[in-house]
Amino acid sequence: MYRAYEYLMSAAELGHVPSMERVAFALLYGSHLHQDIAAAKAMFEKLAMLGSPRGQLVMYYVGLCCVSEILAVTAVC
Repeated sequence: MYRAYEYLMSAAELGHVPSMERVAFALLYGSHLHQDIAAAKAMFEKLAMLGSPRGQLVMYYVGLCCVSEILAVTAVC
């Protein structure tokens, strides 16, 4: 892990929203950190609850993906 991400992780653990956003995206894409979709989703959920527009937007798109998958499955049946 790069030194900067060690500091970002520390700040994110303390609740610093911009650091949480960077760490969440790094976890999501696997850039500079090992990709961990579950951890990224959990962090985006926490960001959304804290009022982060980026966190809310990501969770909105996650919701849209789930709804579109459900609609696709029910259309086939």
